[in-house]
Amino acid sequence: MAAGGRSARAASAGVISEPTSNTSQVKLRSSIGYKIGFGVTITVLVLIVIGVVSTLTVHSQLKDIERVAAGEQLLRAMTDLEASLTRAESAALTFALTGDPLALRGFESTEPEQKDALEEVEAALGTEEHLLVQLPALRRYCTERMGRLTQIMQIAREKGHGDIAKLLVDNQDRQVLDRFYESVNTLRIAQQAELRLLRKQVDGRKNQTYVTLGVEALVAVLMIYTMGRAVVNDLTIPLQRLVAGITQIGEGRLDYRVEISSSDEIGQLGRAFNRMAEQLQQGRGLRLNAEEALQATNAILADRVEALRRKNLEIEEMSRLTELLQTAVRAEEAYQVVASFGERVFPDTCGTLLLTTPSRTLLEAVTNWGEPRSERMFSPEDCWALRRGRAHPAVEPGALHCHHYHEDNQPGNELCIPLVAQGEALGVLCLEGAVIDEQLAVTVSEQLSLALANLRLRETLRNQSIRDGLTGLFNRRYLEASLDRELHRSMRNEQPMGVLMIDIDHFKAFNDNFGHDAGDAVLQALGVLLKNSVRAEDIPCRFGGEEFAVLLPGASLEVARERAEKLRAAAQGLSVTSGGRPVGPVSLSIGVAAFPYHGQDGNEVIKVADEALYRAKRAGRNQVQVGLEVAEPAAKA
Repeated sequence: MAAGGRSARAASAGVISEPTSNTSQVKLRSSIGYKIGFGVTITVLVLIVIGVVSTLTVHSQLKDIERVAAGEQLLRAMTDLEASLTRAESAALTFALTGDPLALRGFESTEPEQKDALEEVEAALGTEEHLLVQLPALRRYCTERMGRLTQIMQIAREKGHGDIAKLLVDNQDRQVLDRFYESVNTLRIAQQAELRLLRKQVDGRKNQTYVTLGVEALVAVLMIYTMGRAVVNDLTIPLQRLVAGITQIGEGRLDYRVEISSSDEIGQLGRAFNRMAEQLQQGRGLRLNAEEALQATNAILADRVEALRRKNLEIEEMSRLTELLQTAVRAEEAYQVVASFGERVFPDTCGTLLLTTPSRTLLEAVTNWGEPRSERMFSPEDCWALRRGRAHPAVEPGALHCHHYHEDNQPGNELCIPLVAQGEALGVLCLEGAVIDEQLAVTVSEQLSLALANLRLRETLRNQSIRDGLTGLFNRRYLEASLDRELHRSMRNEQPMGVLMIDIDHFKAFNDNFGHDAGDAVLQALGVLLKNSVRAEDIPCRFGGEEFAVLLPGASLEVARERAEKLRAAAQGLSVTSGGRPVGPVSLSIGVAAFPYHGQDGNEVIKVADEALYRAKRAGRNQVQVGLEVAEPAAKA
């Protein structure tokens, strides 16, 4: 009975008692949720009241500040009005005395200024009825004075600028001015007095606001402190003592129990604690079950860790793939990256990357890994993924297989993903294998699509920057960049380099006789001829207008001359038409020079070839001339 009494007293005090028998008991304080909820509600209500009071105080102070600002605006507007009328007086009298047109323009410019100033005064007055009564008189004085000044200037125009002395000292004018300044001073004095009063109110409200905010902050801190203490007393301490009881169970005291006196969260913890202790004490195979549960949990965790490891590897590989694709300069480099990446990320899987041909009627394989069964070239209609516009897996019995897989092979697991960027189909990625990660494959395809689109865009921009749009040949900028490079290469390899400067004879006649379209057709035809007549290492360029240049790395002066003769003869055989009409024969004048025979500098060699070209034109055109200036060959390194 004594032990039961002590347990009851501990329960009423809301603490966990020390065990006094074989079945030790701990009592927990009840109604924790209600108390915490009530405390939170009161705290929120107090904070809301504090916020409302603060808002009203700040709002009142802001109103006073707005009125002060309006008063200051009114003073500025009246000052502007006085200054404008003073300038009008000065300008009018100056014009009346001297006839200076600048003074007249100055007078006219003050009228809109006065209008704006009066509007600002009216806006600043707002609803101040005791000041608004001065506004009509102020407008009338301004109108009368401006009218009088206008009359004085008109009289000065009619009678002469020297005969208006009496008008300038007219008492009536002085009375108008006096009334104007009196009205302005009345407004200013009244507004200044009101401003002083408002500033005092603002200062007073500011101090009041500081005091109010300080009191509110103190009340908020006290409420938060009180709430914290309630949480500590009603929740933290019982939980700490419950943890102490769990520690006792862990040390082997299986007779330790918690007496439940509430249905809140603490009570639920107590019931769970008692169930755990009973199972441990009765020995119902809890240890075996715990071991089995632990093993199952470990297995689940191991699977999750492995999945996370694979996911991390995939992310790392994806990051590396994105980096390599972004740094690839040519499409071939990107294809190598894809093949290497596919072997690592899709093990036991074959893959093929196919891209659309320029005609967009076929897809052609550019790289692969493993031994894929897919055809290396097929029509877009043969692939379900391209027709559907999304990934097409064929992994179930009876699934639709794409037609680009060889019919003599047994269909297997297949996945085709279209490569689409900016609404354009670039190709398709085909995967074959027992197990294919479709989500990873789609992610890879998205990155690959963006990379291929960027490569195509960079290649297009590069061609636009180095290619002539009409002929398709390299432009002069590319020639100048390549000249030094090829010259240094020739010096390093101790090889010559030929240079041809080419000009179309009588090109102006094509434009004059057949139109500019015919001239463009001749340029295009010559561009095709040059591209078909040079080696892969040669550099044909459009130098400008109807002039062309060709760099011939490794070609001696004699070889360059022979190449020029063949090119000249081939040009005579061109058949160029424009609008269905032949535009006449085409002939070329060509100047030939070579490094190192005609100079050690690229510009020198170009200059010698250009001079040879002009000698060919002066000699009658349609011929090849070799440069005359011969320099000493460069010494061998």
